[in-house]
Amino acid sequence: EYYPASYIEIRDGTPENVSIRLSNIWEKSDAALIIEDSQKGYELGIVAAPLASYLNIPIFVTNSTDNIKSYLKKLGVKYTFICGELEGYGITWRFDSVDEINDLMIEFLNKKFGGIKYITMANPLDAWPPRVLNRTVFHFEGKTSSVAILPSTITSTAKGFMNPGKHNFTIPEGYKYALVKIDLENLDSEDVEDLGDYLTLSGGPRLEEVPPEQQMFEIQITTMAGIPERDENGRIIKDKLHYEMVLYDRDGVTYDLQVIGTWLAKKEGSYRLNVTVESLENPYYPLMKNLSSIAPYLTAYRKGLLFAKPEFAFAANDNVTVNGEKCPGFYVPRKNPKLAIASNEHVLKIHEMLNNLLAKIANISSDDLEKLRNYYAENPIYIAIVGGATMIPQYIYENPDTPLDEPMAIYYFGYGTPSDFIYGDIDPNPNDIKNDTFTKWPFQENIVARVTGWDVQDASALICRTIFYEEIVKKLTEWRKTATVQTGCGTDFQKIPILEQIKNILAPFLGGAAGEPMKFPSGATHFSGDYVASVIKEGGYEVLRTEYTVSQYKGFSDEALNKIKKAGVLNMLLFPKTEIKLVSGEKVVKGGEYQERSNIIYANGHGSMHLYEFGDVFMWGLGIGYVIIPIFMEFLTRISIFATPLGALGTYCPRNVENMELGPSVVIIESCVVGKIDGMYPQNNIGQAYLHAGANALVAASTFTNVAGYLKPRPFVNSFGIIGYLKAWYDLITRGEYPEVNFGVIIHTDFISNIIENNTDIGTAFRNERNSYLPKDANSTFLWVPPLEKQLIKRGTKVMNKKYNTFLEYNLFGDPAFNPYQPVNNG
Repeated sequence: EYYPASYIEIRDGTPENVSIRLSNIWEKSDAALIIEDSQKGYELGIVAAPLASYLNIPIFVTNSTDNIKSYLKKLGVKYTFICGELEGYGITWRFDSVDEINDLMIEFLNKKFGGIKYITMANPLDAWPPRVLNRTVFHFEGKTSSVAILPSTITSTAKGFMNPGKHNFTIPEGYKYALVKIDLENLDSEDVEDLGDYLTLSGGPRLEEVPPEQQMFEIQITTMAGIPERDENGRIIKDKLHYEMVLYDRDGVTYDLQVIGTWLAKKEGSYRLNVTVESLENPYYPLMKNLSSIAPYLTAYRKGLLFAKPEFAFAANDNVTVNGEKCPGFYVPRKNPKLAIASNEHVLKIHEMLNNLLAKIANISSDDLEKLRNYYAENPIYIAIVGGATMIPQYIYENPDTPLDEPMAIYYFGYGTPSDFIYGDIDPNPNDIKNDTFTKWPFQENIVARVTGWDVQDASALICRTIFYEEIVKKLTEWRKTATVQTGCGTDFQKIPILEQIKNILAPFLGGAAGEPMKFPSGATHFSGDYVASVIKEGGYEVLRTEYTVSQYKGFSDEALNKIKKAGVLNMLLFPKTEIKLVSGEKVVKGGEYQERSNIIYANGHGSMHLYEFGDVFMWGLGIGYVIIPIFMEFLTRISIFATPLGALGTYCPRNVENMELGPSVVIIESCVVGKIDGMYPQNNIGQAYLHAGANALVAASTFTNVAGYLKPRPFVNSFGIIGYLKAWYDLITRGEYPEVNFGVIIHTDFISNIIENNTDIGTAFRNERNSYLPKDANSTFLWVPPLEKQLIKRGTKVMNKKYNTFLEYNLFGDPAFNPYQPVNNG
């Protein structure tokens, strides 16, 4: 039922046996491509494989030509292309380098298809991970008090924070490149499905020379970022997390870990923690494994050229130095900011190689950079990057909020702004890398997107959904014309009279920040969300619009709320079950359901690389007391690190999203760090969870997104923003005009408009909206854009550094040539 009438099913076998079986498709073939079953053979073979598709000839993988001679003879093969150190057969063309293959392919593709419009970049090293030289395992178990911050768990919360589960492990001497694998299991998982319980793991190296924040938070993650075990009905039965990282030159260093548990209906719980440390022969460990093996298929489908080299990979090692010094620690720049300098130099070398290839394709000298830039500005080419950010690294641009040269409490998120923009930019200014050499504003000439996934199976499925997209959506008649726009709580910011002064006094003592505007409703998110919905409606979509807690992934059932209510005397007296049911009950919350029903998904909430949420400060303040206490709690959550965990159940995280049944959707997430992939185990990333769950495309930021969160005009900085709010309604009612939008909302709405108005693919739309962003937003001014570098002046500033960050931080995932269905264009 899952296959067409004629198919071949192959479930196992050696590469040689599989290739022989596949050759039975041909009754006769004048030529064949023969690939040596070795690393060298693979490196050349994946680059040459599209040629076999274009010539309609079989591919054989073998260690000896003698093993396949009878099959070559049976097919009548007269010519062979050889990749590797194999004996030829018949008239032989032997490939010795990737550049040689690409030179041939350029000439061939120009003759066969009249030109080249698509380049796939990959790294064959992701199919050849480093050998494991040694292995050491640490096993821990423990109990910890719940930090649920509910009436009956107030005492246990204090115990849990003051005395978490504490453990440590030491990387053995001689483990220069140490792969650390952490497995954390919640041994009290029975309520995870209904209540959202979770464990939190944090820790770092016991090294005095690194900042205190790094010692505490080089590792910080929860089981919400893990992939659970489920029963036959899809319910979670084992809440668990698997996490991986590679460390360079940290042998002999002790890592301290702590485990905190959050159980809503328990005062304590148990966990199991296993740490496996493996010594690797080199640091080039692919977190997204084997993706290069699928690159030839995408390339051939798009009639393109495959550019793949092992030297694209980057990681810390003895040969990577900055100012003559090695860079021990995390193996990529994400949590090793010093390493960014060397990484960026490496990326510029890849950029030079890519420019040389582009010059060959255009028949323009690579030395004539202006001519090359002008050619591709008018004739852009698709560039699909197939692989993770270790195999093909991103450029790490400077970031005003997470600067590369200042130790901050940002090790959880990483440093700088990782971006794929560099691969589409022909002429970056070497003295000012954010800008270009020949244009006023930075300009992306070529069309870039990255094909990623948990592993090659995910990437393969994404490519299949793209190739067979029209057949898939023919059956999804309601889905294909439906979209959802979802906004949440906590994305508005205001400076409220009196409350602002109280906040500035108390916040520094409660883990908050003085001077920062407070999360407080202003109407800005409501109007921007409605504006996004209006743009999508122009495409003929029916838009399912949700706001606040309605946008959450799922809500509490009556049974779940009763369980919390009965979990102690104080909960019986003070837990506000009815209020929570009204704002986050299962009949109120629609977010997850609407996302599964939608072709276009737009979500705007607070988040990280592990999750994003819509409940935010509103849900954080619920759970303790009635009327007066919740009001106080709502204020407290806005000025401190204090929060109840009631929002966890409705959070969009890998634990929840991986089990969703999405169509081949286009997902746009306006939330901090959701698009981060550098140095991340892919299963822990919320953005990649969407691609795993069936989405075809994702637009997301690799770092903190920018939002002012208030409406203009605002003549009084410390006010309730009533003037701006009333003007917004007046303009909408009388003129049909929405308030001015800025930053990511411009990026996203222009992206959507480009797809709809031009019936174009996601890559072209993304390129065009990026190139138009800075000229549109350059002159807008703001009173604040959190987090603040300094107190802005009353009349506002242009915050150009944050606008450049907006320009760079969004990355596109998926096949850049994918064109999603638009009802207004009937396809």
